[in-house]
Amino acid sequence: MPAATARPGRSTLFLIGLAALLGTLVGAVGAAFFVANVVVDGAEIGSDIADELQAAVRDGVIEGNDEVLERTMEEFGGVFEGMPGMPGMPGEDVDEFPPVPPEALGPDPVLDEYAQQCFEGELQACDDLLYESPPMSDYEEYASTCGGRVKPYTVFACTELE
Repeated sequence: MPAATARPGRSTLFLIGLAALLGTLVGAVGAAFFVANVVVDGAEIGSDIADELQAAVRDGVIEGNDEVLERTMEEFGGVFEGMPGMPGMPGEDVDEFPPVPPEALGPDPVLDEYAQQCFEGELQACDDLLYESPPMSDYEEYASTCGGRVKPYTVFACTELE
């Protein structure tokens, strides 16, 4: 005769079900805390990494530019070493000549007046003429010589000649 198996009672089944439900609930809460911590910590870690990466890229770009500039200066054999002494740099002596009267530079009476004042020694008028004249015009050419006083474009501003 087969052995009789005992069936669990209702209270036992209730306790097992309750334990399973509590286990599931505790697991869900634990999983929620775990995910929240991983996401929050992950965002903070990602932000920290982004900040460090940004600083590293910035420093790398600066160092790279410095290296390229240094290499370029070396390749040109010191051509740029004397830049402050190049013609046209502020404070540099340039060859000056007597002014040349403006002749038929163009049809603009305002620019003609600037050119006449430039010739008469008002060096700010030479600079104004340069900035207001059309590109590649006779006005611009005349202004670039400060009224014939210097070679074209040897000074940044004619007022430097004062």
